[in-house]
Amino acid sequence: MQQYGTPPRLVRYWIPGVLLLLTGGSLLRILANRRAQVLQWIRELGQTTIDFWFNWVVEPTKRLVGTIRHDETSELAVMSKDSLRSDRESLERMVVDFAIANPENGSAYSDAQIAAIRLKVKQGDLSTVLRAYEKDIQSPVKGALLGNLAQALLIQVQKTKVDVEVAMNGIDEILKSQELLFGFVGVAPGMLITYIAFRWLSSSFGNRRGLRELQRQGEAVRLLRNIDRTLSNATPTENGMLSYKDHGLLLCEVHVLRQRTASLVPGRLQREFLEDIQDLLNIRHVEHKVNVLNRIQWAYGKWLI
Repeated sequence: MQQYGTPPRLVRYWIPGVLLLLTGGSLLRILANRRAQVLQWIRELGQTTIDFWFNWVVEPTKRLVGTIRHDETSELAVMSKDSLRSDRESLERMVVDFAIANPENGSAYSDAQIAAIRLKVKQGDLSTVLRAYEKDIQSPVKGALLGNLAQALLIQVQKTKVDVEVAMNGIDEILKSQELLFGFVGVAPGMLITYIAFRWLSSSFGNRRGLRELQRQGEAVRLLRNIDRTLSNATPTENGMLSYKDHGLLLCEVHVLRQRTASLVPGRLQREFLEDIQDLLNIRHVEHKVNVLNRIQWAYGKWLI
């Protein structure tokens, strides 16, 4: 086993060691001369990673959670919540004041008529102002100097502002109805990049572990093959037992199999696996050992083969 086993560490790693000794001084000098730059790169990389995590993963996730919980501070909006209400109330006061100051029949409006005017304004009807505007626009200069043309124009400007805010409020309603979708769209890029980076890191470290497991599985297959070949080519004694030579070969192969495959079999099956390995070494008939080998292959083949 010492002759054909794994070579010593010195034999396996002398070439990388010599290369490291030859190039180590140069690498240390380069790092020493650019120490400030290297430290700055490391700090910038760490800060960039932290900023990306908080700005593109944590904050969008918080907003998404706030949307699901219907948090008012996280709602999307094109305009402020009270902007439309205040402008509409201002338009109502302007129209009512205009109507009171310029009654159509020359008599003051009653409370019921004023309430009706307020209702019409809420519905978008400015007929009281528009009739005065139509009258004054026939003589613009006179209407601007002596009439109510300027006031009527300002009221229409306020009406246009209210109409624009009504349209913007409709856009706000559409945004709010799709707010959860926008939240998922906002958090998706950060999550995707984080997932890709995590998978890359896990695969980079996992590939090494996977290669080691594949190597051990390859050794396990070779060892099982050698054990099967030893049992198949063995010449049993008159009692059906293995000869000392064959039993010695079997002992070596089983010992190596136990060492190389102990980490491949799950911990919950270690006890049973060691019992089956021990059964191969018991002094029994060759047929019994062949049956034990078959049991090992079908019971633990998922991890060994």
